[in-house]
Amino acid sequence: METCSKCGTGIKNVIMIHGKGYGTECATKVLGISQMPTWFKGGDWDSAKALHDANQAKQIMEFELRKEYTKDSWSDFVRLSKAKKAAYRNGDDWGLNFIDSISSKLGFLNLISEGCKFKTFEEAQIGWEEYMGSFPYVYRKCGAIADLSENQIALFEKIESRN
Repeated sequence: METCSKCGTGIKNVIMIHGKGYGTECATKVLGISQMPTWFKGGDWDSAKALHDANQAKQIMEFELRKEYTKDSWSDFVRLSKAKKAAYRNGDDWGLNFIDSISSKLGFLNLISEGCKFKTFEEAQIGWEEYMGSFPYVYRKCGAIADLSENQIALFEKIESRN
């Protein structure tokens, strides 16, 4: 059984901090925290903390990337949302299916018609976060309506004009 580097008592679950072994109570005092975080499962604190910090940084980076992708494709998102809403309002099942198909092809898998209620991306973020608690960011770079074939663009614009 190892002994704690701070108080000298025997410990079963050793927490290594900067190469020294501590018990849970002494480890929290050495780290200046009230209790060990839930993500720490024991062992080497320095390695676990570095891994945790790296994961946090990765999540922040991925979130910022998703935010950028959504902002870059916002105008197409709004156009598709309005067209889908128009097709629904007009009882145009074929138009709904067509909009769903090109939305999926372009990467707008979570197309929600509420997007067309806001003039800007920033307004939409605030509105959705207040109402829904979160914003439906896209997970990857989306294609643009301009990337569709001429026939697809013509059909889309025909549905869009009924709005």
